[in-house]
Amino acid sequence: MSLSVANSKSRSMAKIHLWIDNQQHTSDIVFPIVNNESGITVHEAYGANPELAVQAAESANRAFFSWRKTTPWYRRQMLLKAADYLRHKRDQVADLIRLETPAPDVTIEKVNIDSSIELLEELAGAITIASAGVVPHTRDANTMAMIIKEPYGVHLGIAPWNASLFLAMRAVLTPIACGNTAILKASEFSPAIHQWIGKMLADVGFPPGVLNIVQHRRQDAPQVLEALIAHRAVKKVNFTGSTAVGSIVAGVAARYCKPTLMELGGKAPQVVLEDADLDAAAQAAVTGALLHHGQICMSTDVVIAHASIAKKLTEKMVSITASWPMTSAVSEAGVAKTETLIRDALAHGSSLANPPPNNDQDSVLREAPSRLRPVILTKVTPKMRIYHEESFGPAVSILEFDSDDEALRLANESIYGLSASIFTENVPRALRIARQIDAGAVHINSMSIHDEQQLPHGGTKSSGWGRFGVPWSFDEFLQLKTITVTSKYLEA
Repeated sequence: MSLSVANSKSRSMAKIHLWIDNQQHTSDIVFPIVNNESGITVHEAYGANPELAVQAAESANRAFFSWRKTTPWYRRQMLLKAADYLRHKRDQVADLIRLETPAPDVTIEKVNIDSSIELLEELAGAITIASAGVVPHTRDANTMAMIIKEPYGVHLGIAPWNASLFLAMRAVLTPIACGNTAILKASEFSPAIHQWIGKMLADVGFPPGVLNIVQHRRQDAPQVLEALIAHRAVKKVNFTGSTAVGSIVAGVAARYCKPTLMELGGKAPQVVLEDADLDAAAQAAVTGALLHHGQICMSTDVVIAHASIAKKLTEKMVSITASWPMTSAVSEAGVAKTETLIRDALAHGSSLANPPPNNDQDSVLREAPSRLRPVILTKVTPKMRIYHEESFGPAVSILEFDSDDEALRLANESIYGLSASIFTENVPRALRIARQIDAGAVHINSMSIHDEQQLPHGGTKSSGWGRFGVPWSFDEFLQLKTITVTSKYLEA
């Protein structure tokens, strides 16, 4: 697969195929993949239609009947081979991620590649006990019951672009490790790295159909999504992305009585108590808000600071922000949305703690067409959209509180509940607050962006339901079956 930026007339442009039965497939639909930072069309992709979606589902269904019979020990060996393959190909993978989507090195190397290797190794280490069942007591002495765990069948994994390798690996390798087969519905922003996962599995020996991959144009999403979810072979759907799109996916799945696992948007609060290490809290707030242009579901959207230290904390955040190396957003639409939220806040009375050099708050907020300036907002109130909505950009709001009860009210006011953090030297107090914050994870004295493969990951409220993570997600991808045996020979 070519990694070149092939938009010149003298070179043929690489085309990203659909991936079905471990083979590349084409279609009549072709669409461009543009790197938003450079504005260059880096390659083109063949787009799926409903007929190709059905073909992918039927291929995965055929593969399931043999893949489900493989032993956990065999699947462990295959997962470890994939981890070694990725480890040896990491430079190629990093180049491919960088080609498609603007991203800082830390998100490419750590969040994507290292986390993907760790995921494969965690799955390999735990999968041999994933399907362990139980033998409970029964009412009758001559009856034995067995509760066993079995794979569902074909899983549909829908992955975003903001951690393009890792989130796609998580969406499909976890169900595959459990004995399911999978279809990856790739992002239209990063189809090359998503197809690379299919090639990796094929190269290390995964059979055809265990993983199929389809991408499509944005305007074709409703028809392709419907065709995939409606297919009788597809038994469950997992989705990582925005709450708005997740509600659409969940709605389609509900119509066909298909269960879902949803990891959706977030608006992570960072609560800073009066005894906190302000240097550490400021660094965590800025990193949590600005990393990857704020395009992370766990990004710190709001800092809830005790009134006695709010001013000093804000000053420290402004100082750190001044030298922050901002990277570009992945799409112009994302830049425009965040900019709209910031301008709405300013129009309704908010202020910039870090105004532009000319001190004109109405000046252009962009550093470049593809990226915004880092923004720290004060005097944010509920009448502003950014108070309620996920910014998904390099903007963070400062709110103040006087009591723990008020801090909790502010932290829990959001419709989201994915991640949160607390900074204080008083750990028992932090634990009391953490227990009352309505979120899937609360991190004490570290930033809101925190995900490890052996920890459960998921949200509450409009941030979704279900959990990823090893071994926690095995319950999402295995189903219980009860078998009873009645025989006179079983009597004690």
